[in-house]
Amino acid sequence: MKPKKRATTLAKVIHDHEDEVIGILLNSLFWPKTLKAGKFYTRRSDDDDGLGNTISVFVGDMGSRAGDVFFDSHLDEHSLSTTHCFRTGFGGGSSPRVRNALMVLAIAIDLDNETRPMRMPEREYSLESLSDALLARLLLRQLWQSHDLGGTSYGRSLDNRMLEAAIELLPLPEWLDADRFSLQELLREKETRLATKPSI
Repeated sequence: MKPKKRATTLAKVIHDHEDEVIGILLNSLFWPKTLKAGKFYTRRSDDDDGLGNTISVFVGDMGSRAGDVFFDSHLDEHSLSTTHCFRTGFGGGSSPRVRNALMVLAIAIDLDNETRPMRMPEREYSLESLSDALLARLLLRQLWQSHDLGGTSYGRSLDNRMLEAAIELLPLPEWLDADRFSLQELLREKETRLATKPSI
């Protein structure tokens, strides 16, 4: 069946059986092909009034949090540990329908951002303005990439699990360009901060 005809047929089925279709979707075990783990899905609300009010969905992509879905008014690398989390069934999740609905919400946010973009407040930042946690996260990313480029395979080694755990605890916010700063710049900034920190 051609895509256009299939879409028309599915639209009619949904129109005639809305509640049943929603029930089947919410009760199904699925992973949307367009959903990207490790990405912050954020959309500004209509009645924003210039305040930057948003909703955010994030799907875990590393280690024990892979597949877990996080939701709040705003998500970033600092808030994941204190926000609403809906786990997979394997991770002891007790709200599978809510988790499914949030995955659909993430896709809806992505589609609206693509077809009806809203101007999000631009965030100016420099390397010096980043938190120690974000600087550490960028350095961990460089370490991961250096092993990939060097042909080193972590497999499921202890080193791999430790690095995954560290990266998992420090996800990158959507506004941060991970490729903006070179390894040399990151290391110089690290040295500068260590030199100015008081001795313990």
